[in-house]
Amino acid sequence: QKVFALPTDLPGLTCPQPLQVEAEQQPSSVLGRKRVRLTCAGQPASSITVTAQATVFIRAVVATQVLEREEPISEAMLTVREVSLGKQDQAYFNRIDQVEGLSAKRRIRADQALTQEMLTSPWLVRRGQRVTMQARHGAIQANTEGEALTDGRKGDVIRVKNVTSGKII
Repeated sequence: QKVFALPTDLPGLTCPQPLQVEAEQQPSSVLGRKRVRLTCAGQPASSITVTAQATVFIRAVVATQVLEREEPISEAMLTVREVSLGKQDQAYFNRIDQVEGLSAKRRIRADQALTQEMLTSPWLVRRGQRVTMQARHGAIQANTEGEALTDGRKGDVIRVKNVTSGKII
């Protein structure tokens, strides 16, 4: 929480009790700027209009160093600290284990809070890499060697060429 004092050049406003706060207009969002009127109870002539803005801080996973594009992320590259939520509607990570093992879609600078849009699963299979293809039917299982024709991440379905028969699956 950050609190800013009123300007010192205000005309002698002294109030023996807490100031009354009244919004002059409804903001478009909770985090938007607001015009508020501050009045000393019992002294309506001693009011002033000021602009206020709320800032919300949350605990989020932050990069402790530059993370290069497609670089696998380890625990040593991360920390959790308070960051300003800002006006963007972004999904921040709040635990390191949610990020560990993922990779950056683009270069991420040090001290930047990580969002889901910045990260992706790492490549598990690269084009040209040898893979084992498995076919199962009930209790019967057959394995053969194949060659990946495209890169793939966890959960992707990729094309694979059977090395023995030359068929593409």
